[in-house]
Amino acid sequence: MSTLGWEPRLPLTAAEQHVDYPAHYNHVTDQRAGIEKRAARPARQIAFAVAELGLAPIPKVDALSRALDSGLVKTMRFGYDQARAEIHAQREQTLLASTVPDAGRFAEAAAGGLAAVRKLIADRARQAAEAIAAAALAARLLETGDMDALRLTVSRTTSRALHNHVLELVGETLNLGRAAGALSFAQPPEFALRSEQLDKATCDACTRLHGSIAQVGSAEFYDLMPPSGCYGGGRCRGIWVFSDSTAQVLVREAA
Repeated sequence: MSTLGWEPRLPLTAAEQHVDYPAHYNHVTDQRAGIEKRAARPARQIAFAVAELGLAPIPKVDALSRALDSGLVKTMRFGYDQARAEIHAQREQTLLASTVPDAGRFAEAAAGGLAAVRKLIADRARQAAEAIAAAALAARLLETGDMDALRLTVSRTTSRALHNHVLELVGETLNLGRAAGALSFAQPPEFALRSEQLDKATCDACTRLHGSIAQVGSAEFYDLMPPSGCYGGGRCRGIWVFSDSTAQVLVREAA
């Protein structure tokens, strides 16, 4: 697995060998750029209104929220489909040897599925749009220069806020989609491995978290879901990788 310029940072565990990491790498990269590009126009309109009028018009915030939300649906579905394909591949490979031993008995059955994730990302997109508008308004209050300086400060602040929120939203949505995909099975996989293979250079926190194992659906599972703990926040490309057995996710079992 070394196509498209991506190579594993560390030896892959058995479960990680079923993950299409190049597809994940390209998806995250493309979505970050694409969503930010689509959201740039309403963000600029908010910046202009804040600089000129001192307010962020609700219709413009609505438009920014929709631009963020619509792009995230693709990431949610990608994560969902990829996780399901990985789990199917693992189970097809091991089914002849043995049946799944009570898989998923620790997972919460009522995970909500795609409908719940869809509502959550719509809410998160709205929160992000409002936060971007708030950042623009705050920048206007702090700028004491002439009008040109005011416009430049508000524009730069708005663009920076949009960029940071898109990074966070894409990674968050990818992992929520993957979790929904894993929990959609009648017998969900029982274990999840925190995998940091996608980043070419991880922070110290993610280096330590790589290889962490949690029971799917547990409090620890949600607490450790990437980008939780990452020093880079939304820049994290970590994902949960799922399996029915610890042997598939233990780092020492890597080939």
